[in-house]
Parts: sequence; structure tokens; C-alpha cells
Amino acid sequence: MFVKTYKNFAKRNLRGQTLRAFRIEMLCASTAILSAAAAYYISQQYSRLTAILMQGVLLAVTAAALGGLRQGASAWYLRAAHNRPTSSLLILYWLQRRRGYRAAALRLAVRVRKLFYMIALTAPAFVLLYLLPKNADTLSDARTYSAVILGSILYAVTGAVCAWVIAQKYALSECILAEHPDITIREAIRKSTERMNGRCIKLLVLKVSFIPALIPCAAIIPILYYLPYYRQTVACMLCDLLTEDSIIESVDAAEKPGSGS
Repeated sequence: MFVKTYKNFAKRNLRGQTLRAFRIEMLCASTAILSAAAAYYISQQYSRLTAILMQGVLLAVTAAALGGLRQGASAWYLRAAHNRPTSSLLILYWLQRRRGYRAAALRLAVRVRKLFYMIALTAPAFVLLYLLPKNADTLSDARTYSAVILGSILYAVTGAVCAWVIAQKYALSECILAEHPDITIREAIRKSTERMNGRCIKLLVLKVSFIPALIPCAAIIPILYYLPYYRQTVACMLCDLLTEDSIIESVDAAEKPGSGS
């Protein structure tokens, strides 16, 4: 029920704003593609040492640009979820005064933590699968061998799902930084962890509900056109968790008969 409500609310937020949101996503994607193309060109045209130095500078500039763009996009979606006026000036705000580097540092810190949980929860299964062929002689029974392989795969899948659930506790960090630009990265992550306590599975259910749309999205509908709908829906739920003002309750109250009287 809550999934449908958040999706409907996201559609209302994007009414008349879809093209602008699409342009923001295109800007982020174009920056990443151009940066990769520039890095490849540098590697082909210059000596190894010069290329490494130039690619290092390019990486720093790209990290700041993408950090500012993604953070500005998050702030844009969050304002839309709050029913506040949206403006593309949010993108420029996060590209000024080293804010892009702070946003990139936050994204890097979050990704390192997510990677740590993913490795910690899945590595034992992959180590077992790697060592299994070397110890195949000790597993004379084919059923035992198959059971060990199947068990390792199930362990890896379960660990990946658990890591994905745990990773949701960092989902509010960008929203907190958008609301409080001067907050430290560690404080933003800490507050996100506190707010998301006991709510990670609910957010994950909302994200998983978009998976069935990936196939037609890849085959028919451009993913960059569908992405704003996904990000706005997630932003609506994060807005609930950030402000503790339920969008679901306000929408349900507005749709009750006689609520407008």
C-alpha cells in the first residue's frame, strides 16, 4: 500500500517537471561519459607519466563536478518531495565553494562502508568456492560436492541481500547534507544511521518494486527518462523519514470524502 502511495505522490511532484528532471539526469550522465572519454584520449596521446598526472587532475575535477551534480539533484528531488519550489540553481549552489568536493567525499565514504559490508558478508562463500576445486579429492561423494557448491551460492546470495539491507541505513546522508550544507560528513552519516534504524527493509521494498520495470525500460523506455520517477519516489519516502511528517497520512486525509469541506 505504501509503495503505491509514494509512487502516486512522486507523479504529482513531477507533473510539469519531468523534462527538467530528465535534463538534470542527462547532465550527470554526460559529465561521466565525457570524463571517461577524456581519460581515454589522454592515455592515447601522452606519455605514461604525463597521462597519469593529467588523469589525476581530471579525476579530481570530475569527482567535484559529479559530486556537486548528484548532490544538487538530490536537493532538487528533496525540495519537490517537500512541495517546495524547485530550481536548477541548486545544481550551481553545490558546484561552488568546494561544496562539490564535500559531496563527493560523502558519497565516497558511504560507498566504502557499503563495500565493506558486501565483502564481509559474501567473502567467505567466494573463498570456499575458490578452495573447493583444490579439495575436490576429499569430497568423493558427488552429492556432497554439489551440496557444498549450492550452500556457498546460497550463502553468497543471502550475504549480498543482507548487505543491501544494511546499506539502506546510509540513504538519508545526502538528504541531511542537502538540508544542512555545513554539517560534517561523519555527522551526516551518523544521523542517517539513527533515522534509518528499523526502516531499512521498508525502503528496500520500495526500491525493489521498481525492478520489474528495468526490462521494458532497457528495451523500450530510455532509463534516464524513467530514473527521475524512481528518484522522486525514493525522495518522497526519505522526506517522510527526514521530517517525520507522513506523506501517506496527508495524502490519505486529502483523498477522504468530505476532507475538502
